[in-house]
Amino acid sequence: MNVQEAARAILKFYGNDASRWCQGARAKTADGVITGSTDPDAVKWCISGACQMVGVHNETFYGLQNRMGRSMPGFNDYPGRTFADVVARLEAIANE
Repeated sequence: MNVQEAARAILKFYGNDASRWCQGARAKTADGVITGSTDPDAVKWCISGACQMVGVHNETFYGLQNRMGRSMPGFNDYPGRTFADVVARLEAIANE
């Protein structure tokens, strides 16, 4: 999987549903409890957690991170960041 395919896979994973995205943890349950990305009770994921869920690893992960302009958590958890911001960045990467 290349970087553009990874961005498309993450967008598909989120399904343009902001309730599936979170900040401050790789994943959270419906009650907002921090959990692991692959926990069956997880219902929302940060970009790093979504990467894990769609099988983005190593070189592709770092290539995607480089296109974010900062570390994955740094981009995802930046103060004021919105799901719309995340989608816009992923769409831009997907269409490079």
